[in-house]
Amino acid sequence: MRQLIVLLLCWTLGVLAAPAEPTFESARDAFAAGDFDAARAIWEPLARDGDARAQFALGDLHDRGLGVEPDPVRAAQYYRKSADQGLAAAQFNLGNAFEAGKGVPRDPATAAHYWGLAAEQEFPFAQFNLAVLLYDGRGVPADPEAATRWFHRAAANGHPQARALIDAGHIPAPEPPPPVRASVGENDETRRRVTCLAAANEGEVVAQLAAFADADRIAVFLRTNRINQPLHRCRIRAGQRILTALVVGPFPDVATGGRALPSLPPGAWLRPVDSLRAALAFEDEL
Repeated sequence: MRQLIVLLLCWTLGVLAAPAEPTFESARDAFAAGDFDAARAIWEPLARDGDARAQFALGDLHDRGLGVEPDPVRAAQYYRKSADQGLAAAQFNLGNAFEAGKGVPRDPATAAHYWGLAAEQEFPFAQFNLAVLLYDGRGVPADPEAATRWFHRAAANGHPQARALIDAGHIPAPEPPPPVRASVGENDETRRRVTCLAAANEGEVVAQLAAFADADRIAVFLRTNRINQPLHRCRIRAGQRILTALVVGPFPDVATGGRALPSLPPGAWLRPVDSLRAALAFEDEL
């Protein structure tokens, strides 16, 4: 009996001491420490299971040759899997690949498609690149008015080159967008619930994690990402559409927000509070 108890105790302690299952976050920690092989070993099974963040991360490893030989074809394949699940950073990188013919046939029209998807999620670098294509008429019909709108949206979201072009007078003012009402109405209760941006000050920033039109995709994103900071759901204008942007913050400045980015899902980016406030239709804390 005593031997059986000892065996059971040893088995129990072995179970309790079993290592935790590797997570996306543990791979991110390994990546930050420069251990790209360990990060890849964790991300690969996650990517096979459909994790868009892991797919994007593997695309980045193969794109930049971190721990592996550079392989633009595999990078584009991983980016496409992630992009097709709606990750804005992957859509942007895949657009870059099609514009440059890196790992895929050069195709400005397909680049415009993927940049357009990311641009609708208010990803400023995609907005700028899409504006350039529309201005030049590469891959898409030339549309100076649409290009002007995208240049201004990119500048509002903090893109320095877009802001420089506007400040230098090279980009005219866009036509004002039509007013958009929040579907919940504009009553006192709605105004009381708009808390995140109402308390923010000029110069502050938020981290935008993603933006979706589909509530099911929001639910999937929240299930598959661990977010340890107060999260807000913001109804924003994106052209003629209303998207739900998931944001954390505000942060007092870009440096503070930048320090928070490593703890957030891949593809998170900083945007000025003023730009989000200008696009805001409705905001409610989760």
